[in-house]
Amino acid sequence: MFFLSLILPLTFLKQDYLTKLRFLIILHSNYETLNNKNPILLFTFAVMKTKKLKYTPEYNFDLLGISTAEDDYKLSWQLSGLLDSEFVKVSDLEIRDPRFSEFQLFSVYEDTKAAGNSCIKLVSNKGNIGFLIEELRNIDYFILIFDKEDSLFIDELSAKLKTVTGISAVFKLKPENLKSKEKLLF
Repeated sequence: MFFLSLILPLTFLKQDYLTKLRFLIILHSNYETLNNKNPILLFTFAVMKTKKLKYTPEYNFDLLGISTAEDDYKLSWQLSGLLDSEFVKVSDLEIRDPRFSEFQLFSVYEDTKAAGNSCIKLVSNKGNIGFLIEELRNIDYFILIFDKEDSLFIDELSAKLKTVTGISAVFKLKPENLKSKEKLLF
């Protein structure tokens, strides 16, 4: 019985697992053909310490939910007139959900006339397949309001939205309380 200790270079350790396994099998089979015995191969690997990063996302936006039968382009046009701003369609939000074979697509509109660091986005909850926030199926659209420290603005906006024809209900939501809140971070 033979013992073989093999110390591999550090570049070998950086290769993927399958490559290492193939190398070991080839090495083992070549060694067996040289010696028609069953050798035991002993490999010495350097073990690297792993570090885990803890990440807790910040939800630095206020969230309003809108229930309406209006299309997204019409709702964005109504919001533009209501807020004296200009909502423009930006690229769709693409989410890969393992339950579906294709990407989920959700329409997104963004306020281009936002002053300073503030930003307002209109996001559809209903996509081509499924919902953005599954637990809130009764809500059709979300309004994400970034960097508005004035809570009075949120209340005024909510009151103004309730007066718009076609909007059935407006909900003030807390993103921290939602199960699938990570989908709102884009």
